[in-house]
Amino acid sequence: MRVLLGLAVVLTGCAPVQEPQRPSDQGQEPLPAALCVGDGDGVLSADEVPAVDLALQIKSSFLVAPSGTVLPAGWNDDGFDLGLDRLPTQAGSDLVFSGPEALEGAWFADRFPDGEWQAVLDFSTGTRGVFARQEDAVLLLGIASSEPDDVAVRYTPPVPLFVLPMADGDSWEVAADATGIADGTTWPEDLGANGVVSLVHRWSFSVDGGGLASLPGADLPVLRLRLVLRTEAYNSIAGLFAADAQRVTFLVAECLGTVARMRSGPDELAEDFDVTTELLRFGLAPELIP
Repeated sequence: MRVLLGLAVVLTGCAPVQEPQRPSDQGQEPLPAALCVGDGDGVLSADEVPAVDLALQIKSSFLVAPSGTVLPAGWNDDGFDLGLDRLPTQAGSDLVFSGPEALEGAWFADRFPDGEWQAVLDFSTGTRGVFARQEDAVLLLGIASSEPDDVAVRYTPPVPLFVLPMADGDSWEVAADATGIADGTTWPEDLGANGVVSLVHRWSFSVDGGGLASLPGADLPVLRLRLVLRTEAYNSIAGLFAADAQRVTFLVAECLGTVARMRSGPDELAEDFDVTTELLRFGLAPELIP
């Protein structure tokens, strides 16, 4: 049995304030004016996370570095410097345009009747998350694969990715039962006389700093959000028998959501790890990449 691992969170929200474009003679719809304006106070409040109907209309550009990328020494010693001067674009990097997407039409949509949107959580695997919005949280309801019938796991309870308002010093933890299909197997898995095997995903978050992040697309004030994600497999007879863990560091900006994500390999011990399995940075239009 392969324990499910390797989740990461990507949330994009509204862009800086912009004027709506006028429709052309061909009848194109104008782009929406961004209705989210951050106040720069170092606290992510509910009104600095855009409403679902607005977020669904906006995509952001991100640079995605290949697995094995090494973070530059001291990138977070004095601010968070992940700009092109400190970490140039390298071979194997991709540029993606990503943001919330409608849940309707996805192969897994009927498994999440209370879901409001989906988004890619892991570009290397195509893993997607299903989300819902509350006034005081952005909730992850579960995960699914891009390819049908491989992964569709629902969380009980849902996992709050952002607890609002969110400020330096905050922390929270959720142990979520993961039910559904993973790697083509239905969980919990009934093994008869050998017991029932179930999965628990334990999410531990802490906000431990902030500052001005230098990114390929912009210099932005951010909060640093750290995640330790532990995936545990339990047998109803033998108890816990397998576990994996992974660390993810997010830089979160008002109104933009996650603007950088650094994901470690399995069972990483260091909070400030050096080698990433994925490095995502708020990026540039393709014609502007060096």
